Amino acid sequence: MPATHGFLRTKRGVLHAIDFPGAIFTAAAGINSRGDIVSMYRLPADGLRVRHGFLLRDGAFTTIDPPGAAFTNALGINAEGYIVGRFCTTVATPCTPDGGNVHGFLFADGQFTTIDVPRARRTNAWKIDPRGAIVGGYTSADSRNRVFVLTEGRFTTVALPPTIGIPLENGGRRPNGNIAGT
Repeated sequence: MPATHGFLRTKRGVLHAIDFPGAIFTAAAGINSRGDIVSMYRLPADGLRVRHGFLLRDGAFTTIDPPGAAFTNALGINAEGYIVGRFCTTVATPCTPDGGNVHGFLFADGQFTTIDVPRARRTNAWKIDPRGAIVGGYTSADSRNRVFVLTEGRFTTVALPPTIGIPLENGGRRPNGNIAGT
């Protein structure tokens, strides 16, 4: 199986492959204003469902896995270096909305904080803005897909029409409050 590479394209159009050392799969999901990149990788011994989060800063990789995580995907990083994403606690059930073991996370100042929208079946933190507001998607207890913004410990949620699908993979928020997702 050929390796999958992440990439960085500079503003001058130069492409650089991003490969976690020894990994057969590396993705790139988020970048901040200093050029720090976050996402996930898989090693040959990990199996098909295990993934690890990473931070690439100044050419050096650091693994970012919350305690108990079997699957981690770091999705966003702000200028302060605070990282958000999602993690699963088991590989027996993949990271799916029905898995019930998917949590968002914040990694700040060397500490992990789990992000779970109250009564949600799945929470996924996408991005964090310069002021620390976190935007993400979740599946509610009644199986509805929703978006949340977490600001100063308070969740604001937005219901989406059923035709939108599952907004749990990635998205973001602009300083003016506009939210986008997939």
